[in-house]
Amino acid sequence: MELRGAVLGNDLNNRLSELTAAMGAAFNGENETSRKLISVLADLTKRTELAEGTMSFCAGLISPRRLVSVRQRWCPDCLAEMRAAEQEVYYPLLWQIFSVNACPQHRRTLASRCPHCRHEFSPLRAQTHPGLCPKCMQWLGGDAPAAPASEWNQRMAVAVAALLENRAVVTAATTTCFPANLRVLSQH
Repeated sequence: MELRGAVLGNDLNNRLSELTAAMGAAFNGENETSRKLISVLADLTKRTELAEGTMSFCAGLISPRRLVSVRQRWCPDCLAEMRAAEQEVYYPLLWQIFSVNACPQHRRTLASRCPHCRHEFSPLRAQTHPGLCPKCMQWLGGDAPAAPASEWNQRMAVAVAALLENRAVVTAATTTCFPANLRVLSQH
């Protein structure tokens, strides 16, 4: 009986891990699912600023389809710098934007596979430890070889980083100017 309970417990843990992995990208996105997930998480944690770390500010301005990557991506150099400066290691939202494939600071292609075990993983997992591979638990920052980013990917990363940095302006435009402009266009 205990063995059966242990097996069911592991099955439940596996199913919860699958669910969190499947929903991980949705937290960062801009759609009804992400809004509901953020709302539930905000209620559970009593944190009111959670949506500020997502793409929710561009609702109605950018299509939510393929907005965020379903795989975690990172800049090994940025992770190494966070750790060396004894800062909290985290994955910036910029790295999860589907169209961003480069780090604007280090001008390198973002990594998406562990350099130790070659595992790819989703942005949110039941056991998330930013900077560590969830499979082999090895450090993802540092001297992992990476191709320099193309000029196009560097420009895209810089442009999206500017959009994220100016989200308050974008939010104001989304709620006032953009709908007004659509109304004017629809009248002609």
